[in-house]
Amino acid sequence: MSTYEGPADRPDADEQTQAGFASTVLQMDGCAGVIGMVDRQNGRVLTVTLWESEVALRASEEAASRVRADAAQAGGTVIADVERFEVTHFEMRTAANA
Repeated sequence: MSTYEGPADRPDADEQTQAGFASTVLQMDGCAGVIGMVDRQNGRVLTVTLWESEVALRASEEAASRVRADAAQAGGTVIADVERFEVTHFEMRTAANA
């Protein structure tokens, strides 16, 4: 999970930056998904990337670091934090079980 901080008045730029970031990351070997979130009031942006395995995550570290730096610069933000978590549970509500 990457946390970016910047001016609160740039929500469109944040969304555009996240979209570009997501498409780049999704092309990396072992990437299973990307979730982007924006806190419009506080200028915070969170990006969660999901990986097929810890090995895939570790193999992506160097490239992901470059992508994060590029995303921060393009979005006018700074990288506030990068954290790694293991997913122990994941569920999504679908139309069938809504």
